[in-house]
Amino acid sequence: MAALKHQIERTKTEKEREGLKKTLQSLKSKNERRRAKDRAAEVLREKQQEEWEKVKKGKQPFYLKKSTFCLC
Repeated sequence: MAALKHQIERTKTEKEREGLKKTLQSLKSKNERRRAKDRAAEVLREKQQEEWEKVKKGKQPFYLKKSTFCLC
């Protein structure tokens, strides 16, 4: 991304600059979505681990339905 930012600064034509800015924005949004998905997966993994530990101690298992959480 740093190389793309540097290229935006060096580009002389406005049309090319706009295209590069769109590309940079796209990369940023993809990165943000990936991070959000990773955070959601980590939270789900922690909840499942906690539930597994409770089951080991004798609690009745509780399984989340897919409709109760969204990794969107």
